[in-house]
Amino acid sequence: MHPLMDEAVSSIANRPWFLKTMVRYRLTRIAVDSAAGPYQNHTVVFLGSEKGIILKFLAKMSSGFLNDSLFLEELNVYNPEKCSIDGVEDKRIVGMQLDKKGNSIYVAFTSCVVKVPLSRCDRHGKCKKACIA
Repeated sequence: MHPLMDEAVSSIANRPWFLKTMVRYRLTRIAVDSAAGPYQNHTVVFLGSEKGIILKFLAKMSSGFLNDSLFLEELNVYNPEKCSIDGVEDKRIVGMQLDKKGNSIYVAFTSCVVKVPLSRCDRHGKCKKACIA
């Protein structure tokens, strides 16, 4: 194994868990909320990228395997006003940490840390009770 691949995680089903076309960046970090949703019975996966973007998925499990996972949203979380140093922008996400009590995810870049809400249910009006987004 190559020394730069020591954090690789193989797929449970030996096939891709999700496919997203037209994406021109590499994924760098993963965070998993295994008790998401109003009844804490869903699993949401956050995938951080080298471009400061988080891909958010609802992981649907059946008999211990991922089936038909649902893409929820793409979040551009890099904040140039807070993170840019002398005009230099390093958008690569180097860490992500869930804060369930604060309903947030902390996203670390080389020059700053940004706090992002786990869900943005206020955007969904009447559907707030069942919101995971």
